[in-house]
Amino acid sequence: MPKPGTQIQLMHARDLGFEVANAKLDSLDCETILGFADCNMRVNTLSRKIYVTRNGIEYRIRRIRKRTGLNPKNFHDLCRLVEMAKEVAES
Repeated sequence: MPKPGTQIQLMHARDLGFEVANAKLDSLDCETILGFADCNMRVNTLSRKIYVTRNGIEYRIRRIRKRTGLNPKNFHDLCRLVEMAKEVAES
């Protein structure tokens, strides 16, 4: 926790070195990450929304975790992944 009066600086994903990880995300990963965030991190809701079994979603989440080293089920990691997925979608 920073001391009172300390300025906290928010950094862009590129500043944190995520460009390399972007290459590891494909369109299926991006769909899963953005859908998972949109469904409030609920696997069952996402599976009904995109018509994929719950186990299929769990597999995709494990694959994303292996590829990027970030866990989509962790809120802070998911925020980073969402930013990465948006950058991949833009390019």
